Amino acid sequence: MDNDNNMTRDQLINLLEINEKRVNHVHEALWEEEKHYTWISYILAGGLISVFLLIVQNIDKINTFLAIISFIVAILLGLLGITVCYIGYKAIRKEGEYYKKAKSISARILFALYSGGNNQIINIYPLDEIVNVSSNEVHSELRYIANKSIYDLLDPHAERGVRDWFQVTLVILGVLFAISMFISLILFIGHFC
Repeated sequence: MDNDNNMTRDQLINLLEINEKRVNHVHEALWEEEKHYTWISYILAGGLISVFLLIVQNIDKINTFLAIISFIVAILLGLLGITVCYIGYKAIRKEGEYYKKAKSISARILFALYSGGNNQIINIYPLDEIVNVSSNEVHSELRYIANKSIYDLLDPHAERGVRDWFQVTLVILGVLFAISMFISLILFIGHFC
């Protein structure tokens, strides 16, 4: 690097290549997290539904020990499901922030390249100004926030990206786990008390 904090075009291109590898890595990690947390949630939901249906259909036919075990399994699956959905939701949101940050760094580097290699622009201007100032609207999607609020995620008229749909799925599954756990507790108390 030069002493005056200006990078050459080659240095900026090298920096961009390094950061694009980071963007790709974070994007792949985000996809893997979305995939695995929803898969685990679906498996737990299937197990919970199976146990819950077994309880509801056979509540008068099964013996006390099997009924207690079934209720405990349903409650534990509900708790585990809520935990997995919560951790998955938080992990996806955090990884989304990392992804947006990596993309914003690329946008800043690209803008510095378009502005003649003056990398002081990278540090001076906020991202929104870089995106708006750029004649090519470099990475204009970065104007959107990395994560929406729960209200915005569940708003039926809101625009959603893939990450948003995974978050909506985990929120809905978490609520369903909580409801089924609550129903299992009510049935357990009603059956044995």
